[in-house]
Amino acid sequence: MEKLQKPVRVAIACQGGGAHTAFTAGVLNKILEQTRQPFEIVALSGTSGGAVCALFTWYGLSKNDPEMARKLLNGFWTDNSANSFMEKLWNLWALGAVRAPVEAKVSPYSPGLSWALDQALLQGDFMQKMLGFGDVGVFSSWSAFARSELEKYSLRGEFLDLKRLLEKHIDFSSLPRCLKKPRLLVGAVEVRTGEFKAFDSKIEPILPETILASAALPNLFKAVHIDNGVYWDGLFSQNPPVREFVKDVDLADKPDQIWVIQINPSKRDTEPTTVEEILDRRNELSGNVSLEQEIDFIKTLNKVVKATDELFKAHPEISASPAGDALRRYKTVKICRIEIDEQRLFSDRASGLDYASKLDRSPSFIQRLVEHGKSQAESFLDGWPESVDYEIYH
Repeated sequence: MEKLQKPVRVAIACQGGGAHTAFTAGVLNKILEQTRQPFEIVALSGTSGGAVCALFTWYGLSKNDPEMARKLLNGFWTDNSANSFMEKLWNLWALGAVRAPVEAKVSPYSPGLSWALDQALLQGDFMQKMLGFGDVGVFSSWSAFARSELEKYSLRGEFLDLKRLLEKHIDFSSLPRCLKKPRLLVGAVEVRTGEFKAFDSKIEPILPETILASAALPNLFKAVHIDNGVYWDGLFSQNPPVREFVKDVDLADKPDQIWVIQINPSKRDTEPTTVEEILDRRNELSGNVSLEQEIDFIKTLNKVVKATDELFKAHPEISASPAGDALRRYKTVKICRIEIDEQRLFSDRASGLDYASKLDRSPSFIQRLVEHGKSQAESFLDGWPESVDYEIYH
């Protein structure tokens, strides 16, 4: 490995993609494990599921405790999986509904749908309260046994409520405020104005609603209201935020490299021809449009830096002038990607990832993605820094 005089300043950008972002949890888990590597994580960004993974990593690093971050990532994805009998049935129903030949168009604001979801959320609480009254005297053993058996079959409240699940693992009141390093950026879009929003831990508190806003996929969830804003999923704006890593940032605080954990594939080997394949590819391209725009912004700045260096060589007097000082606000930032390899992920079967599988919360599927993330990160780190494909100008 190339010897580095000082740690490389790294910013990690986590693309969104529903359950597929369990892959991101695996990647981050392996990166956090590499305590001897000569790099320092100075910032993270994320959208939707990527924002969740970035949140737990950022929280652990803010406590200078990478192991805490790993435990939070593992705990969240274990709890986010369909563990009980009823949760597995719910998961199968959700996948079947998405893959059904007839599309059901239902608004999350529909009273009927809202009522059904509310009843499902209340089920776990109701059953616990119903059994809890007998936790005294001779009934205590029976009640504890009955509760443990019920939990194997019932829906947990946090299984259908992301806010509950987040608050189970993090005390948001204890999150650092205005922390300069590491920095967390969470992507969302303001529904009414169409403006991109990157919630920034450096200037505002990170709340459960911040993450919910980034994950509020229309047709499934209501828009999230924060202050005077109304927000939808960041997949429609910055997936994930990247330009904020360098925009309006002091030169000393800019990262040297940006590592993008990419969920949606950039390329496909074959032309999509079936209805399902066309819809899947359209969804993948939609998720990548904003990412490529964000990366192109960094590449454009890199071209400016290159042109500035050439200008200074040709005209040393400009380099020594106030104008030269202004041009030195930027530096070359290398970009590289850690991506899902579907051939390796599904080497034992023909089926792969599609839009519907972004809703698949079966434990085996989630764990497969986590382990694949670890494997891809390990391959990346084995070749870093000299044998990595960097994107700089083109």
